[in-house]
Amino acid sequence: EGRDIIHVPSNTNVVLHGTVKMQGSSEENYSIFCVDRAENVSFSGEGTIIGDRATHTGETGEWGMGINIVGSRNVHVTGLHIADCWGDCIYVGRSNGVESSNVEIDHCLLTGSRRQGISGGACYGAKMHDLDIRDIHGTDPQAAIDVEPNAGDTCSGAWIRNVTVRNCYLGIIGTTPGDAVSKITDIHIEDCDMESEVLGLNAENCNLFEVKRTSVKAEYSGLRSHIST
Repeated sequence: EGRDIIHVPSNTNVVLHGTVKMQGSSEENYSIFCVDRAENVSFSGEGTIIGDRATHTGETGEWGMGINIVGSRNVHVTGLHIADCWGDCIYVGRSNGVESSNVEIDHCLLTGSRRQGISGGACYGAKMHDLDIRDIHGTDPQAAIDVEPNAGDTCSGAWIRNVTVRNCYLGIIGTTPGDAVSKITDIHIEDCDMESEVLGLNAENCNLFEVKRTSVKAEYSGLRSHIST
């Protein structure tokens, strides 16, 4: 399913100081870096990962990822600039029925991708903090951070702290497909500063979506929620 350009195996430290730039393609689905069913992986440095949004030759798809973390645990991404992907700067989710766990993303600049800054699908205990997310727009949902499990999946125990959002269509959202099995639970958002076009915070079908000390500037400036506690 798609093209994984660089596979990162378990017990690997990727230290990036230069730029990794994807050539133009028509791929609907790609990962520049893919961490698939691996553990104890880190990305660090002051480098840049650039997708092919500016040079993409196709018109369909929304799944081109800068870093794709699926079915993996103990993964740390820090200090990078990820930009201009056909889909998400970073995706965290499931692979072959295995959820991701203990993923930490911090001190990154995420800009210019079409779909999301970060997507959290099937994951447990994710930590996203000290992030600057800007200019996410192009194909829905167009969120800085989207906590959105696929059908039958669960996302729980996520901490989102000290995130700056600027010029994104949506800020931080949590939503499920609406089936009887998918769950979002125990999501904590603290000390964030968001300026987005339409919604700053949105929670749908969530169990415990807690927000503290967070500033929101958007057309709908509060927390919009549906069937959430």
